Amino acid sequence: MDAQTLKKYEKAAKLSLTDAEAKTMLADTNSFLERLNSFNNIPTQNAEPLIYPQTHTQNVLREDIHVKFDSREDLLKRAPETDGEYFIVPKVMD
Repeated sequence: MDAQTLKKYEKAAKLSLTDAEAKTMLADTNSFLERLNSFNNIPTQNAEPLIYPQTHTQNVLREDIHVKFDSREDLLKRAPETDGEYFIVPKVMD
């Protein structure tokens, strides 16, 4: 990347870099791009494709079923623990 391209990105990002910041940014960006470009030299012609186990799984979640409750009391009766008005759940944060 050259200084002119960096200026375009600076303007597009609405940044205002000092000359020292621009010089550092340019050096860091070019260093990163060189490292990234080095991946092109990795021989991958004989590499086997990766297998992702997530693609071979089935959905183990239940289907959502809409259940209508006529009253709050009916709903609270199904809860494992209540105080009569609200659900009581385990504390998850201190």
